[in-house]
Amino acid sequence: MDLVARYCSGIDLIECAIRLAMGDEDPLGHCHIHETSPALSVRFLTACDFQNSDLTIAHISPLDDVLQMPGVKMARLTLTAGQKMPPLENSAGRFGAVLALGKTRDEARARSQNAAKNFPIVFETPQKPIMPINHSMDCTI
Repeated sequence: MDLVARYCSGIDLIECAIRLAMGDEDPLGHCHIHETSPALSVRFLTACDFQNSDLTIAHISPLDDVLQMPGVKMARLTLTAGQKMPPLENSAGRFGAVLALGKTRDEARARSQNAAKNFPIVFETPQKPIMPINHSMDCTI
């Protein structure tokens, strides 16, 4: 994630790599210096963040509201409607991320966690059973 390096150092490493590949002898000297932040937090989204993570996703609204939250500089989501959230078994279980800045580590962390809680994901309503369960039936064998 190139934004982490950019907000920590002020240097766009991708821009510098392109300049270097194009023969620039002083890529760092020619790179644009970006805003830096004293604190940064990246929060990855996983199924553990959602109560209904076993259900199919019905709708995902644009992330505009998340991106307007204080300190939030990036919000990404790789899932689409019709999919289910992958289980958190390895890094492939991360399907989204939010990057937030703050004056302190605690502020940046609180901002990224708050943004993660506000991702606009709507789940399908669980299907009702075809037959009502008859609790008076004896199911012993």
